[in-house]
Amino acid sequence: MRRLQHIVYSSSMEQSVLVRHPEFWFSDGSLVLRAGSTLFRIHVSQLCRKSVFFRDMFSLPQPLPTDQEKEMIDDCPVLDLHDSPQDVAYLVKVIYDGPSFANNDRNDFVAVSGMLRLSNKYLVEESIRSKVLEHIRIVWPSTLHEWDAREDIARMYETETGSMRGHRFPNPIAVINLAREIGAEELLAAAFYDLSRYSYAQIFEPSPGDPLHPDSSPTTTSLAHTLSPGDMQRLALGKETAQHAINTLIQNMEYAALAPPRIVGILGPRPPL
Repeated sequence: MRRLQHIVYSSSMEQSVLVRHPEFWFSDGSLVLRAGSTLFRIHVSQLCRKSVFFRDMFSLPQPLPTDQEKEMIDDCPVLDLHDSPQDVAYLVKVIYDGPSFANNDRNDFVAVSGMLRLSNKYLVEESIRSKVLEHIRIVWPSTLHEWDAREDIARMYETETGSMRGHRFPNPIAVINLAREIGAEELLAAAFYDLSRYSYAQIFEPSPGDPLHPDSSPTTTSLAHTLSPGDMQRLALGKETAQHAINTLIQNMEYAALAPPRIVGILGPRPPL
């Protein structure tokens, strides 16, 4: 049995230093989660209370591991998670403390998207997922009234900071990719509309400093900033439809301006002959 008492992992093939998470390392924990080189010592009972995935995993009988397969850190079994350490930290925080939010800016989106992705992946109880989705829907709404409130925040941000208002909220491409990953289709309409307001050059070849440039988003996000081929097609068709609607509106307004005025009679009904 391999014991990692000093938080150093080494073998004949590789060597790396493992780091205890500064917040989520409980001295009385019964399980160590390993994500990359970061370790989380938590309680199996708490994990199983909130996650159907882990509840089922630990309730099913497992084959007995060999001595070479066993791995212990501080007398706790180790479970490897193939997720980013930051996302795992958001998951553990949600499980212990419940979700907490900021102001729906780009940094807040990193945390919120991490909560949603792993809550979805590990089947965390629905009430938690619903609270997180309710928060993100504030700035990716489904009603015009809510969208107008969002735009007021963006205009205020632009006035106060001098930055383009697009920097106030997350990159809509990242929001579309998140919605696809977790099945939150209610976010798509607002995200696609926001993206459609940019030119194709701003979308596919953004300049440094533009809201859609990858460097304008926190480097800690793990969501892609490119659309899938299917969503590229939907974006192009949507922009074409919107442009056609605008052209039709302009033509109708021009026709109305050029048409002679109609005289509407004010007399009563014509008497019978």
